[in-house]
Amino acid sequence: MKKFWLSNIITLIITTLILIHYSSYAQTTNNDTNKIASKETDEIANMLDSIAILNIFPDTISEPGISLNPFFKLSDSSNMSYYDSIYRSGLYYLSLSSPFEYVYNENIKSYIELYGIKKAKLTARMLGLGELYFPLFEEYLDKYKLPLELKYLAIIESALNPMAKSRAGAAGIWQFMLNTGKKYGLNVTSYVDERNDPLKSTIAACQHLSDLYNLYKDWALVLAAYNAGAGNVNKAILRAKLSENEKLSFWKIKNYLPRETQNYVPAFIGVSYVMTYYKLFGITPVKPDFAYDEIDTLIITQPLSFKQICEVLCVPEDELKFLNPTYKKGFIPASENTPYILRLRKNYITEYIQNEYTLYNYNNEIIADKYFQQIAANSYTPNVNKIKKYENDNDIHIVKKGESLNIIARKYNCSVSQIMKWNNLKNPMVHPNQKLLVKQPNQNNNDSNNIAVNNNSNNNNSDNNKPKIIYHTIRKGDTLWGIANQYEGVTVDDIKKLNNIKENQKLMPGQKLKIAIDI
Repeated sequence: MKKFWLSNIITLIITTLILIHYSSYAQTTNNDTNKIASKETDEIANMLDSIAILNIFPDTISEPGISLNPFFKLSDSSNMSYYDSIYRSGLYYLSLSSPFEYVYNENIKSYIELYGIKKAKLTARMLGLGELYFPLFEEYLDKYKLPLELKYLAIIESALNPMAKSRAGAAGIWQFMLNTGKKYGLNVTSYVDERNDPLKSTIAACQHLSDLYNLYKDWALVLAAYNAGAGNVNKAILRAKLSENEKLSFWKIKNYLPRETQNYVPAFIGVSYVMTYYKLFGITPVKPDFAYDEIDTLIITQPLSFKQICEVLCVPEDELKFLNPTYKKGFIPASENTPYILRLRKNYITEYIQNEYTLYNYNNEIIADKYFQQIAANSYTPNVNKIKKYENDNDIHIVKKGESLNIIARKYNCSVSQIMKWNNLKNPMVHPNQKLLVKQPNQNNNDSNNIAVNNNSNNNNSDNNKPKIIYHTIRKGDTLWGIANQYEGVTVDDIKKLNNIKENQKLMPGQKLKIAIDI
């Protein structure tokens, strides 16, 4: 019995000593880690911090929980440190199924704990963004026969923020410099930066990574060259003065690379570990307000502003900017010859189709930039013969500044669709001094007679053809102008008079409006 109690006491003492030792070790190690992180991870940590201001996540974000793992000791609830053996073991198993060499050292440990502990709340957001972007990355990495693990490279570069921009001028989710981006077909103008386009920049990144691997045949060197450029890597190789029998590796030239690049591969390894084993850190992904399969695209062939989209379709501005980071000034400079992509949630795609005329003519004055006015002018394709035929008649309207097709249609008691048809317009955008037919053109070149015949015909039928009353149910985003243009020959004034609608009266979703149409 005494031996039993003595044995238990000895075990307790030994256990206590071990815990004290590891607690002290963990505290010391973590202090060293913080020094490493604070001195060497500024660029990467700052990029990670940039996603804290993205307003696409739920308002309430809970702090990551802490897993009750028997392999680590929690000395302080805000200062957690896993034992080195756990990190080594995890990296070993990652290496078994990857072409990357996942080594372990103190520098790598600093990044594991940067993402897994110090910045765990932001890592939770990155995990959520990963569900949005990783399917896209993996699709093209696989297409180019590249390791799927390279998807984590975008985390190092931008923290998966498509609007990220470095102090050196690199932009987008893959952080392309201007010249490198142009080399891989990414167009940059005063209004458009395709380095910010998730799809196009991903394709460019895959091409760039393929070229670098063909050059070095080593993935760690590829990562270094992606960050510092092949020129700096080549200089480091020369300065390292490796012997002919010495195998080239990142670790042998590390000290000859720029400081940021020295930390680049360790950061990649650290991120790969945390993104794989995030549950061990008690981190739960925080997803954005929309998922990958909820996003769809539209082809835009005429100028469009974010303000028009937000106000007509009620799309949250932050969401619109996040999904369309390509457009630098909130304008899509599209035309028939140069179409662009608009990304929206699928429910807004329906709203777009239903309110297209309203959208493009809503508050035309907001497209005040001369560049976009020129685009609008270039997108107009007039029917020259019709214009010439009516040049001396009162059937030509010269567009004044601030006028839209809606205003012109009301003035001449016709519909927008009619004016577009008579003038062979492909879109409802108009520009000052543009000539428009505002009456049915004569197909037989006998203007006055044919017009008179048409008018008489209308008069004769006016008594016999009484208008039919139908009901239109108002949807979210509907306007009187947009509703009027859904029905041939119906104007805004017609709807107002028939429904006794006063000026500035708001339309309520679900409300039914009487519409008088000719039968």
